Amino acid sequence: MLVHKDPFFDERLEIKGKATRTHQFKMPKITPDDKGVIIHLDGIQKILSLKGQIKIPWKSISKISGVNPKWLIFTPKAGTNLPAVMMAGTFYRRKGKSFYYVRHLDKCITFSLKNHQFVEIVVEVREKEKQLSKLNDLLKKFK
Repeated sequence: MLVHKDPFFDERLEIKGKATRTHQFKMPKITPDDKGVIIHLDGIQKILSLKGQIKIPWKSISKISGVNPKWLIFTPKAGTNLPAVMMAGTFYRRKGKSFYYVRHLDKCITFSLKNHQFVEIVVEVREKEKQLSKLNDLLKKFK
């Protein structure tokens, strides 16, 4: 049995004659603390998005929502954009600079920001409703 660590996914891929995909897509790690939220990107995430970490102070967050974004097509960027597959990196839009790390639009959390280098940060998370509730509770507490 050949065991291969796939850089795109969290779990190991075991190959027994043929490939199996029973693992999950690796997502950014979101760490809230008393100063704000830190989004950690590692390994292949850094390469795809051209970013390693984003710090967001609580005072810069105007809203955290679970609204599903749309795929960005023909948008100037620094990162990776494969429409209907994946968006990772910085995207320049009319409203300002946005950061995306998304593969499944229905699993995303959107940070609407003010007085920050980005006007919007959209990241995919595993348990959307649970994380959204936790982050909004912390936003109320620290704002």
